[in-house]
Amino acid sequence: MYFSKNELKNLTEKDLNNLIVNKVIESKTIDYKLQYNLESDDGKIKFLANFSAFANAEGGNLIYGIKEKEGLPIEIVGINTENIDAEILKIESLLRDNIEPRIWGYEIKPVLLSNGKYVVVIFIPKSFNSPHVVNFGKHWRFYSRNSAGKYQLDVQELKSLFLASENVAEKIRNFRAERISRIINKELPIQMDDEPKFVLHIVPLVSFTQNIHFNLDNKMLNEIEKRIRELHNGKYTFEGYLFHNAYSKATKYIHIFRNGIIEIVNSEYSSENESEKFIHWKQYEEEFYQYTLSLTELLNLYGIFPPFILMNSIINIKGYKFNLPENNYRLLSNETIHENILLIPEILITQTDEITREFLRPIFDPLWNACGFPHSWNYNNEGKWVGEK
Repeated sequence: MYFSKNELKNLTEKDLNNLIVNKVIESKTIDYKLQYNLESDDGKIKFLANFSAFANAEGGNLIYGIKEKEGLPIEIVGINTENIDAEILKIESLLRDNIEPRIWGYEIKPVLLSNGKYVVVIFIPKSFNSPHVVNFGKHWRFYSRNSAGKYQLDVQELKSLFLASENVAEKIRNFRAERISRIINKELPIQMDDEPKFVLHIVPLVSFTQNIHFNLDNKMLNEIEKRIRELHNGKYTFEGYLFHNAYSKATKYIHIFRNGIIEIVNSEYSSENESEKFIHWKQYEEEFYQYTLSLTELLNLYGIFPPFILMNSIINIKGYKFNLPENNYRLLSNETIHENILLIPEILITQTDEITREFLRPIFDPLWNACGFPHSWNYNNEGKWVGEK
């Protein structure tokens, strides 16, 4: 048993007392410490080692301010500090600068006690990017955890972790390839026409590292509908639940997979006349931003947190160009696209509050590059969102 990232939001002293009442013993996923010392090098190394060990193992809680005896919590003592916010910033700075590669998705929760002190509870996820090394001064070590606590990894264990990390990346690439192949071959969950399809995949890393299973009940489906009001039809599928706008054929759908992956397919961002084929770029970029923002918030609501991989793919796009204003000198660059499939490099979302229009620019620019432009017209040369001028 340990506190999830979602549970940390409303954690109270009563919840901490329940650890004592229920005799929740230290294990691979929970560790009690009376205090930490960030003033000495030895203290910093010990803190970093304890933290990285969780990420290299199964994740869990590192809890400071609780006294234990033989692994059992026996007293909530707390940590005395005049400025808890400054203390948290100090911890975050230490983690950022001295663990490689950086660990994403952790949460630090200070719980104020009735005695005026704090218990600091840290949620650390199982890392998708392990192994992580503590690199502090001349100290360069890999750590992990078992039921007995922290220990230093040996060579064979390091090899296994490196291989596991590569396997996750390969699984994600294979997932994308399979989904794009199925869309190209019209093996879709709903019938669609042959127009260009703009595909967005939001892939939580935990979908490939843990046994995630969404409970797609009415409560959750109602919550999703609040975020995608334009898609009024829905049905269960073998893989999850599908929201769509089909009467005879759909022009867009959102497929929620039971393992937390979300697939968005939209064919409304293009049109053609007798002589030319156009991409409606304003709608495409704005809606993909809104989808990313609202659907990652949905994942957070149901306990699936970053890191997320965002993948943008465009299918059947050969011969199209941008629908741009007339009488603009920049139109000279507006070439038709030569490729039929554009698999745009993925981007990594490490926390939801970093999702801005500027952050998403790397998934939009390659389409503009294919038409001869240096970047999307929605951004200036410094990468700032300006909207089309």
